[in-house]
Amino acid sequence: MKKYLLTCLLLTVPVMIWNIGMTGYLPPAFQPEVFGRGIPAWIVYGEQLFRTLFFVFAFLMPIAGSRTGWYLYGVGLGLYLLSWLLLILLPYSGWSTSLPGFLAPALTPGLWMTGILRLGGRFSFGLPIRRWAVCVTIGLFLFFHIAHTVLVYRRLYAPGQPPADPKTRVDAKAQ
Repeated sequence: MKKYLLTCLLLTVPVMIWNIGMTGYLPPAFQPEVFGRGIPAWIVYGEQLFRTLFFVFAFLMPIAGSRTGWYLYGVGLGLYLLSWLLLILLPYSGWSTSLPGFLAPALTPGLWMTGILRLGGRFSFGLPIRRWAVCVTIGLFLFFHIAHTVLVYRRLYAPGQPPADPKTRVDAKAQ
């Protein structure tokens, strides 16, 4: 029973707690009613499908441990939390309104997810799942997640326009 409790899914708990607890503190551009508006269904469904599939794979992998895995997971988790903190504490700074700053929360999961992949042992229940399937899942999730974030950024910061106060632009478009 213990091997089914100590799976890599446990390593996603800090991310889920952080996301649930801190989403309300993110700038308006990242609030669900703004962030989800106008995104094509194929991107939304792709993002959700591959996120869910990653969580299923994480559940099926007992934590086996690897120095590289712990390093990638720890650094990735730290950068992920830092990317959110910068957006929360400095929402209208040059960093937070730049493409790299806006994309940081969408890019950094690649590190902690890869760390989880490296920490996982053989799949439970004797399933014949290969690690490359998890790698492809992570890659496709990141593709859809980053595409979603880029579309939001482009909607808020059209090319050729000076960066505007996202709060003003979001509020103006929402009305």
